[in-house]
Amino acid sequence: MKLSWLTLVVVLIAVGIVSMLVGVTQLSLAQVVDTLFQGGDYDFVVNQYRFPRLLLAIGVGAGLGVSGALVQGVIRNPLASPDLIGVSAGAGFAATLLLTIYPDAPVWYLPLAAIFGGVSVGLALVIIAQAAKLPPARMALTGIAISAFLASGIDFLLVVHPIEINTAMIWLTGSLWGRGWEQLPYIWLGLAILLPIAYGTHGDWISSALVTNLPLLWVCNSKRYR
Repeated sequence: MKLSWLTLVVVLIAVGIVSMLVGVTQLSLAQVVDTLFQGGDYDFVVNQYRFPRLLLAIGVGAGLGVSGALVQGVIRNPLASPDLIGVSAGAGFAATLLLTIYPDAPVWYLPLAAIFGGVSVGLALVIIAQAAKLPPARMALTGIAISAFLASGIDFLLVVHPIEINTAMIWLTGSLWGRGWEQLPYIWLGLAILLPIAYGTHGDWISSALVTNLPLLWVCNSKRYR
């Protein structure tokens, strides 16, 4: 397991270095290092574009990976993901509703709305599953139905509010375009609060999903989960 984590870290560092070097403006490693610490001719490209977006991408990737691992543990299916049970659709619907009704909302309203929407759908699914005593497979099917319903709601909002469609679509599809240091505290503050909670409560699920052959692990432990 330690070797797997080390491999992931090495790959992450390698990809990060490449992302700092490659682009419209090709830079050498020495130029990037000098610019990071001393500024210079490429200060805007490195310190305002590439470096903050690299940190944002790492943070978003970490959040997506952990959320997927948690969902796989709950559903007990290696193919499960937050969009499978409607959490992503709930977050997207809440954010789209905010953008269409209040297009001039401060940037920090968006993550709050998305968290509220995702948590609401997750809690609703848990309540339904417990009330109906749904097994993991039927819980996943219920989540798919909720996700489809919310996706139709998102489409309805985009049709009714065509002027705000561009902002909403950019947010829904996800992009690092136009992102920088301003957005960085939101993602990393959230990770600093939520990752320790996730690892403290379900660290075994996360480690298994991220660094092992999860399908094999799931098959081997299927009897225990039953």
